[in-house]
Amino acid sequence: MVPGSSQSPFSTAPVVTTTANVGLFTVTLVVSDGQSSANDTTTFEVITPAEGAAQLSLLLDAADLSRKNLGPLEESIRAAIHSLERGKLKTGISQLEAFENKVKAQLEGDHPGLAASLTAATEALIDALANCGGNE
Repeated sequence: MVPGSSQSPFSTAPVVTTTANVGLFTVTLVVSDGQSSANDTTTFEVITPAEGAAQLSLLLDAADLSRKNLGPLEESIRAAIHSLERGKLKTGISQLEAFENKVKAQLEGDHPGLAASLTAATEALIDALANCGGNE
């Protein structure tokens, strides 16, 4: 459905690419071959790049890490959030990559599960930002 509209289809094509503004959306996919039909509904939230980086910070906050490990990681993620809030995507991506490197160096040995989770989440955010096409 079209954002802001309750029942208007935004496409009848077999493959659709579209964008959505920041916010919460519910989308219903309806398919039919003329004889039978089915539908499925999902809800998703579009967040800002800085909000995505802040989610990494929440993962850190939930972890039981020493100040020695936590401090440098928090500094890196705060720098990335600040850059992303200002619309500096390339800088934010570089800072997220630095954060990822620190995660690997500081956490893989003693906290491999946390390191894997943070690395996967950071890589997913970097990939999403790289596809935004934003400029510095």
